[in-house]
Order: sequence, then C-alpha cells, then structure tokens
Amino acid sequence: LFDFMDEYCQHESLKEEYIWHIIAQISYGLKNIHDLGILHLDLKPANVFVSEYCTLKVGDFGLAIAEPLPRDIEREGDREYLAPEIFEGKYGKFADIFSLGLIALEMAANVVLPDNGEAWQKLRSADLSDCDLDHVSTALVELILAMIDPDPLNRPTIDMILSHPDIQSISRSFQEYGSNALLDLFSESDEMS
Repeated sequence: LFDFMDEYCQHESLKEEYIWHIIAQISYGLKNIHDLGILHLDLKPANVFVSEYCTLKVGDFGLAIAEPLPRDIEREGDREYLAPEIFEGKYGKFADIFSLGLIALEMAANVVLPDNGEAWQKLRSADLSDCDLDHVSTALVELILAMIDPDPLNRPTIDMILSHPDIQSISRSFQEYGSNALLDLFSESDEMS
C-alpha cells in the first residue's frame, strides 16, 4: 500500500470512496488480528500488502505481541504512526486503532506524516489544523478524529469501526455484488506508471 500511496498520491488525492474501501479492508484484517488476541503495534501503509485480487492484507508481524501482555514489554513501531500511550509503556489494541486513524488521515489529507516536532505533537492531541480536509466528508473526519483521540479509552474498537454506516455500505456491496472498488483504483494506478 505504501508504494501505491507514494506513486498515486503524487499525481492526485484519493477519492473518498477509495479511502473508505481501504479503511474497511484494513479494519477487517485488524479485526481478525485482534480477535486472535494479537496487537500488531506497527500498522502503517508499508505493512499493508495488496493481493493479486486487489484485496488488502495486513502483514509484517515483527513487533506484534499476543495477549496477555508481558510486564516488561518494549515495542515501538514507526514514530509517524505511533500512538501517544506507547511512550508511557501502555500497550493495547487501541494503539492499532490510532495507527489506522493516521493512515486514514494520511490518505484523506494527502500528507506525509511527521516523525517528530510540533506537527507530530499536534496529531497526538488530535489537532488537525495543519491538514487540508475541506474536501472530505464530515463522517470521515469524525471517524479519523475518533481513531486518533489522545485518550485510548475514547477510541472506537475495531467492531465499532466496522459498524460505521459507510463501512457497512461497502461490506454489503462487496458481499452482494463481489465488487471491490480497489480493482478500479489499482488499475488506474497501473495506467499512470
């Protein structure tokens, strides 16, 4: 996904429809991981892979850890996608939700996430004032804000994300028609290359 975002987003912003599809597919993968009692702890576009059928798969479990968590856990993924509580040694599934929110923000605002500094601090306090989201629906902005809430207990669970009306609509479309909008998106990307 990283290579695609790097290439495609140089030319234009992603359509919101595609952003919702990407969030949905990553969320289903994350649900499977969380249902197994595993925390990924390094969720980022470079660790989301595109299959030959244009479905997204969460991979690279090098920092993943199973629950119950050991007391002496020390894991830290890429700072760009890292939840603020990780720096306090607090690990949980909500850290993966935060990372998913930043992936969504990165696509919606067509920005490169900072790895430190004032802009990095703003994102950890859910301050999106530096991000151009005028072209994005209120529903998507609200979901992103919920996922990057500084308090992990205020973030939605993966099941709550999957029950979001826009995600549900995508799920129904995929189940009823077998349609995957990402097929169109990735074929557009191939034409640009």
